Amino acid sequence: MGRYRWDGTGYLHVGVLETALYDAGTHRYRESVRQINSRPLKIFDLKLGFDDFPPSRCIVEVEVTKTGSVGGAALWFEPELDDGLVLSNAPGRLGHWNQLVCEWSSQHSVERGARFALEVICLANRSLIVRPAPIA
Repeated sequence: MGRYRWDGTGYLHVGVLETALYDAGTHRYRESVRQINSRPLKIFDLKLGFDDFPPSRCIVEVEVTKTGSVGGAALWFEPELDDGLVLSNAPGRLGHWNQLVCEWSSQHSVERGARFALEVICLANRSLIVRPAPIA
């Protein structure tokens, strides 16, 4: 125990995760995601309850698992509350939380096995944006 902070009213403070799931623009919304074209990728490994602030920008790559087109990224959280006790809003899990969807203005064709680079931006208000990484 001790990896999270209770405020005495039974409310669990999750800091960055809580703030990042709020709507912050026309192409970001919460939705129950049905199709994922890559394996999940851990972007940040934060200590729950300590309000760690992730880097302001990073580039990550995902391996495409299904040929087709992608038009956005889905984000969710999976904090470990205690040894073996994980709270998750991953796609396919039952619950009232949806995933944060960062929808892009255009679709991108992808091939199975290809690597797709994403830019993750953490704004000052602790919201997240995920978009295709700029081509260098």
